[in-house]
Amino acid sequence: MIERLKYQLYRFINPNLFRRMNLARKVSNLATLISSQKLVPIEIQTNGDAYLVMPDGIKLFYNTDIQRGTLGDGQSLDYYGTEKRYLKDAKAAEKVIFKHLKKGTSYIDVGANNGYFYAIKIASKIQDASVICFEPDPYILPHLQKNIKINKLQDKITLIKKGLSDKKGRFYLRKGLGASGYLVNERPDNIDLFHAVQTVALDDVVKDQKIKKIDMIKIDIEGGEHRFLLGAQKTLKKLKPVLLIELRDELLKRSGASFDQVKNMVTALGYDLYKSPYNDDYFAVQKTHKLEAVLKSERFKKI
Repeated sequence: MIERLKYQLYRFINPNLFRRMNLARKVSNLATLISSQKLVPIEIQTNGDAYLVMPDGIKLFYNTDIQRGTLGDGQSLDYYGTEKRYLKDAKAAEKVIFKHLKKGTSYIDVGANNGYFYAIKIASKIQDASVICFEPDPYILPHLQKNIKINKLQDKITLIKKGLSDKKGRFYLRKGLGASGYLVNERPDNIDLFHAVQTVALDDVVKDQKIKKIDMIKIDIEGGEHRFLLGAQKTLKKLKPVLLIELRDELLKRSGASFDQVKNMVTALGYDLYKSPYNDDYFAVQKTHKLEAVLKSERFKKI
């Protein structure tokens, strides 16, 4: 009781000391919470921005205004708990990615989200990597831009604020879905629930930017993968990059496509598909590619 009274007296006798003591107490409580609950450490900048310090040292902006969490892959205080199921998925894919990508690699991330899977990881870990991110969601873009900056990757990552599809044009992106946002090509009746965004075809980007080499492309655009492939035919035939692509039949139906259509399309381009043992991620590699042995060792199944 006496100690509590002393503490309250400082509010009037020495306000500066009171503020420091109050801050020290809050920091101590936060540190105890992070340690006891095995939460991800938090770094707070002088401008008030909070960043999660992930297990691999990458920092991810954490939007404290969204009570349910942050709009971004892997962005959870409880990454070791509720997000634990993602660790096996990510680790299996990462082993394949880093077996393939070497110094000076060229990587394209289609549907980059906040950049954690895998643009920022690749740009951080691989010397002289060149990374291009495509992300059209105006809610997520500020997060991605902050993540690129805080991790000092402005010179390695090029951000294109558009979606990739089969053509240049205007599509509509469902608002507020974070990593699950998807595009529709016809103006929806409930237009207030959608953002109008611009799209381009990969073939046009490669031609315009005179890109001569692509080692890997990750495509995770919630059912838009078929349209992406339609707009990337010339690039895939010529440069033959490894593809990491999410394929779910129920999502592909949004664009009038199916899993079988996509499988037939990549097979016609000389690719074999390998399915993850954990989720709906697939690696597409050219037949007899050296990665086949790595994929089999990580239990990816050829289909």
